[in-house]
Amino acid sequence: MAHDLGTNNNRMTRLISNVEQFTLAELYKISDLLDVDYKTIFSLAHTQHFGNDKRGKKKP
Repeated sequence: MAHDLGTNNNRMTRLISNVEQFTLAELYKISDLLDVDYKTIFSLAHTQHFGNDKRGKKKP
C-alpha cells in the first residue's frame, strides 16, 4: 500500500498509528485501491482518530 500511495514504509507505519496525518488525497487513493466507497474510508479514519466518542472529541 505504501508503494501505491507513493510513500515509504516508515511513513505508512506512522500513518496507521496517527490517521489524522493522512491527506485527503491519500484517503481517496486508498478507497480506489481497495475498491471501497471513499465515505467508508473517511468514516473509518474518523472513528480511529476520535474513538467511539460521538461528540467528535479526541480521547486523551
